[in-house]
Amino acid sequence: MPWPEVRTVELRERFVKLVLREGHDKSELCREFGISRPTGYKWLSRYEESGRSGLVDRSRAAKTHRNAVLEEIEKEIVVFRGQHPKWGPLKIKSRLERQHPDRRYPAASTISPAPDGSVEF
Repeated sequence: MPWPEVRTVELRERFVKLVLREGHDKSELCREFGISRPTGYKWLSRYEESGRSGLVDRSRAAKTHRNAVLEEIEKEIVVFRGQHPKWGPLKIKSRLERQHPDRRYPAASTISPAPDGSVEF
């Protein structure tokens, strides 16, 4: 007989429901479930805020990227590259900087097309 599959969300829900019942010690339950007390409090808090959906893992991806190219500049580079397809990234960068000295353009390596020829940033 195969072992029953237990999902992480189900374990978290089981932990929260045991904590919410009277007479259960949070610290003891954290030890039983193999989690730290701060983690136990985090899951309890998320469950109280959002119910079962709060127990699902959240994305850890950055919401903003410090060095992201502004959409306006990206479009300008793509248009300029389309007008001058044989120019390399250094020449494109220097010409754009001459035309608009007040703007800050990304590095030439960012301006260069991808190996497959696409111009995505």
